[in-house]
Amino acid sequence: MIFSKTLTTALVAGLLAVGGCTTPDPSVNLPEITFQHAPALNLAVDRIEVVDVHKAPLAPPNVEHKMRTPPAKAMAIWGRDRLKAAGGGTGMVARLTIERAEVVEINLPRTEGIKGAFTTDQAARYDLEMSAIIEIIDPQGQRVGHAAARATRNQTVPEDASLNDLNKTWFAMMEAALKDFDREMEANMRRFLGNWMR
Repeated sequence: MIFSKTLTTALVAGLLAVGGCTTPDPSVNLPEITFQHAPALNLAVDRIEVVDVHKAPLAPPNVEHKMRTPPAKAMAIWGRDRLKAAGGGTGMVARLTIERAEVVEINLPRTEGIKGAFTTDQAARYDLEMSAIIEIIDPQGQRVGHAAARATRNQTVPEDASLNDLNKTWFAMMEAALKDFDREMEANMRRFLGNWMR
């Protein structure tokens, strides 16, 4: 995804860049992440647990903490919306553990000199990785089944991108990765947890 702007002068470009980075456009309204439209993945357990063991560094090069919906929160929403306990009174638990949920910023080289003044470079690349595991735990605390999934995405942004452009890029990248995660996890659940699905 490449964002570009037609600017008449370098002065206007500078003013827009500064303004864009400090004052988000209030008209930009990103949709909520949800999987409520998708059919439930019913499991023969008494309850669903969601555990996040990913520790966000909250410092560069990681930027997931700056996102409106970080990957860890998005995967927790996925678990809430798609995983359902079908009961049975067996004391079984399905535990979704969020293992990795990060977005790393990598600065890219810029064109220097006179040519650089007339070139809009890709300023940074964002690498997203998310992974989680679903475990079926018996009343004795033993794991009796599991399925896992992982998704990755990366995207570059130009040097003249505003904060709103960046937020939209992050959202689109994360949404695409989450859809990949959803497809892989459902497929692996049906393959490895078939005995527990209802």
